[in-house]
Parts: sequence; structure tokens; C-alpha cells
Amino acid sequence: NGSAMIDNCGDCVGGNTNETACVQDCAGVWGGTAEDDACGVCDGDNSSCADCEGTPNGSAVLDLCGVCGGNILATNDYTVNDCAPQITAIDDMPGDQGGVAMLTFSASPVDDELPANARSRTTEMYHVEVFDLINGQFISAGASSPAYGQAEYTVLVPAYIQTDTDQTVWTYRIIATMDTGTWISNSYQGASRDNIAPGVSELITANYNSSNQTIDVEWDVIDDFDFDYYNLYVKEEVENREYELVYTGQDNNYVDENIENGTKYSYYVTGVDVHGNEGQASGIAEETGMLSISEGLPGSFKLYSAYPNPFNPSTNIKFDVSQVSNVSIDVYDIKGSLVDNVLSNTLTPGSYEITWNATLLSSGVYFIHMNTGSQIFTEKVLLVK
Repeated sequence: NGSAMIDNCGDCVGGNTNETACVQDCAGVWGGTAEDDACGVCDGDNSSCADCEGTPNGSAVLDLCGVCGGNILATNDYTVNDCAPQITAIDDMPGDQGGVAMLTFSASPVDDELPANARSRTTEMYHVEVFDLINGQFISAGASSPAYGQAEYTVLVPAYIQTDTDQTVWTYRIIATMDTGTWISNSYQGASRDNIAPGVSELITANYNSSNQTIDVEWDVIDDFDFDYYNLYVKEEVENREYELVYTGQDNNYVDENIENGTKYSYYVTGVDVHGNEGQASGIAEETGMLSISEGLPGSFKLYSAYPNPFNPSTNIKFDVSQVSNVSIDVYDIKGSLVDNVLSNTLTPGSYEITWNATLLSSGVYFIHMNTGSQIFTEKVLLVK
């Protein structure tokens, strides 16, 4: 008269066995293990009611940019650029000769996000485009960056080189190719500048030409690839006189015809590149036209001792002319070779003074010869550098 029985699973239960009868699982299997998941699905994996974050019965949803839990939800607040990157600045690349700028933009809201149910990221990229003024459309600027979860990016882009008189700008935009879609940024204008001026002309010389009473100025060539022209400045050594631009051109020499004898002139030269950048000044070259000290009638021809002596780099030569004569003053080195013609002109009676500049010569002993046609005079000088 015991109470034990065989249950639906074929096991003896009840009575003195202390065993309970088996039950059906959610699939109707007696003694089975299937259970309803959080979504109420028998033997389910909770996916049928999971939100975009994977939480069963959660409230997170994809916004209009495809971002889970994002804040772009209302259709009337949505525009095509809500998920796009935003260009915030275009700055000149410092310390270069132009043609390159730094474009900075804020990331797309979907940068580094996975679309719903995605197991891995594809390659997300930002591409820069520039507006082609000729064809009237945007084209690739040849600059891009991978999207790797940064809040802000900076890329180098080709850029128009502005000058003081040419303020042309180019227009750029960013194409964001994301896993969840493709978006176009705002348009932004910018340009670059040439920040490097031409080099310096290392040597400049000025020499008085007695035959036509001019000063011949020459200087070293500047060979920078973007060099355009020279500016030559001159100053008369008179009170309150400033340097003035006297020549602009591509030749590395100039004949100054606007001189007064006895006045000292100082010259310096600069280089200017094709973008209007003016380089640093060269050294200063000084020269003085021949000075007629008096119009009296000296009793004879005479060549005075040069002063200063020794000298560097110039010395003054004083001489007398007693009658109208073709006067030449030449300088020879210690080997007897002619190194410079200081004066060659027809002079009326009087006392004169002329400066000899030996900037291009090396240290040593030199001889100053004055030939009046009837007499020759010689003075020895010492150049010390």
C-alpha cells in the first residue's frame, strides 16, 4: 500500500523515495532544461528584445546618425551635416615657403562607433576636397586621414600662396566615410604664406668712376629659386638724410649718376622673392666722388701722401693740378701688376681729393701712380685687413 509512483520521466518518485516528479520545460519536454529568456522566448538568447547596447528590454536606440544612445533623435532637428565633421581652422604652415596649410576639423559624431550588430570596424576615413575654380566643382585635395576615435584632427593640405597684394583663398570641405554612412562637412576658406625671405647678398662694392663722374655699385648674386628682383638703397652723408630706394631690378649692378663730388654715399641691397618677401640688408658699401678742394692755381703738379696709411679698406688721395691735363691715377701691386684705375679724366687747375676703395683686394703693399702727361708721381700705401 505504498505511495511511490513512476513519473513521466520514468523515475520512481514519492513515497519513501524523497524524490519529486519531473516537470515539463518551456518546450514541453518532461525533465528538459529549456527556459524562457528575458524576452519571454523559450531557450532564447535575449536578442529579440535587446536594445542597441545589447541590454534586454533596454531603452537605448540608434539616433539618426546611427549612433547607439546618440542625441540626434528628432527629425525636425536633423540635417544632412549633423553627423559630419566640422572644419574649425585653416592655418598657414610656419617657417616654410608657402603652398601648404594646416586644416583642423572636429570628428564626426560616429567616429569610432560600430553600427548595430557589427562585430568589427571597417576602414573609416576622412578625405579633403578643394573647390576647382576652373571646372566649378570639388576635387580631391590629395589629403586624407583615417578615423581612429580622436575628437579633433589636423591634416596638411595644398594651399594657395597669398601675398600682400593677392588675397586669393581656396575653399575646402571634408568627406567623412563612416561605417554608418557618408557625410560632408561645412565649407571653409584658407590659404598659405611664404614665410622665408631671400638670402643675403654677401658682398657689395661701390667705386667712383672718374671718367664719367659716377659711382658703380655691384653686389653678389642671390640665387634662391623663388628670387624675383633686387632693391638698392642709397643714403647721402648729409644731416637727417635717410636711405632711399634708388634701383629695383634683376641686374646685380647699378650706375649711380646722381652724385655730387665730395659727398660720401652709402649703399645696401636686399633681395625680394616672387611673393613679395624682402630679405635682410647686405653690408654697406661707401664711396665718395672726387672733391675739388680749391679752384686756385697750384704752382706745380703734386701727389700728396695718402691718408690714412696703413688703411682698411679705403684711403684718400690728394693731388694738385697746375694746368689743364689728362690725369690718370692707377694702383699697382708689389709685382707691378695694375690692380685698379682710380682716375682717368681731363682736369682743370686746382687741388683735388679722391677716395680709393680696396675692398676687393688682399692685404699688402700697393703703389699709387699719378700720370699728368708730363710728370709721374708714386706713393706707397699699405692695406691691412
